[in-house]
Amino acid sequence: MKSKLRKYAELTVKLGANVQEGQYVMIFSSIANRKFARMLVEECYKCKAKKVMVEWSDEKVARLTYENCSTETLSTIEDWKVEKYKWRRDNLPALIHIEDEDPDLLKGIDPEKVAKANQAMMKLIKPIRDEMEDKYQWTIVAMPSKQWAKKVFPDLKAKDAKKRLLEQIFRICRISDDNDPIEEWNRHNATLQEKCDKLNDLNFEYLHYTNNIGTDLMVGLADGHKWAGGMEKTLSGTPFNPNMPTEEVFTMPHREKVNGTLVATKPFVYNGLIIEGMRFEFKDGKAIKATATTNEDALLQMLKMDANSDRLGEVALVPFDSPIQKSEILFYTTLIDENASCHFAFGESYAMTLNGSENMTEEERTAKGANSSIIHEDFMVGSSDLDIVGIKHNGEKVQVFKNGNFVI
Repeated sequence: MKSKLRKYAELTVKLGANVQEGQYVMIFSSIANRKFARMLVEECYKCKAKKVMVEWSDEKVARLTYENCSTETLSTIEDWKVEKYKWRRDNLPALIHIEDEDPDLLKGIDPEKVAKANQAMMKLIKPIRDEMEDKYQWTIVAMPSKQWAKKVFPDLKAKDAKKRLLEQIFRICRISDDNDPIEEWNRHNATLQEKCDKLNDLNFEYLHYTNNIGTDLMVGLADGHKWAGGMEKTLSGTPFNPNMPTEEVFTMPHREKVNGTLVATKPFVYNGLIIEGMRFEFKDGKAIKATATTNEDALLQMLKMDANSDRLGEVALVPFDSPIQKSEILFYTTLIDENASCHFAFGESYAMTLNGSENMTEEERTAKGANSSIIHEDFMVGSSDLDIVGIKHNGEKVQVFKNGNFVI
């Protein structure tokens, strides 16, 4: 297990964040995974990082804060927090996030309180974040916590659940006792790029989604959209892998050209709550109706975070026979579950999925179909019977997905 952990740390630093000599690095970790965070720090310094800084968090403290602070207090953002983001903008450190949050962390907390606190923070940092877009490397990786592991494997003791979850993470991140995971990932990235190349050559105007549980959705794609997946590059040309694992290829939907019915197929973890049974009706890009069987109020709060949070910012294709889906495990984290299923995201578009976006103003991107929002929240819609038909600008139709999998 220790040798695999070391491989995982090396993979995260060298291929995920691709830390450069002389670069600052920021690692975000809970205290529960401090040992792995320290291992990441060691690997960063092996890559001759200039300085590695760790921002620690604690779930119990986070919950106590929400339980005991008023909405007004939580929505008051101290100057020093904004200054930290400005420092990031000016120094462009590589960022490494360790995902290990309890899916039920904020169960019982008023969703409106959580939403308003996040809304206040994101409104302040979005302009800074926009200035940094595509200029630095970042990656998100998963490590088990006791609470998360017990949610995934409720019938196991906490220690056994953590071990089982870690074994699954190694498997889906292509780490074994006798392989070189960096070589495995280079091959995987090449495969994803081949799929992107095919989709870019087809240059669809629309994608039409249908399945037997009620999805019937026409999704327009942004003018000049570009498919991406696996390895990405900063504007200066430094490659990195933002999500590990990843099985998706994705692009930019047109913010005003989404119409029809969309039914989610997996639970959606949002702000420490699990939202289930989601269903949406879209007209001219906006979700004009949204329902859920559990925590619907949290979903509705998310969709009104700003003027554009009820529009789509990402469309992603993932085959139903992906390694994560084949595990038949619900991981209760978007990082992993989105790679078991086709998905969309509400909110902000990724500028890098629009050709020439680095030379456009926000108004010019919007005219092409990009969506600007303080949120970006992925939710899963893939199923074993999902069909997707691509429609070209000349009206020609091409089957892209049949029974949940690629046919191109």
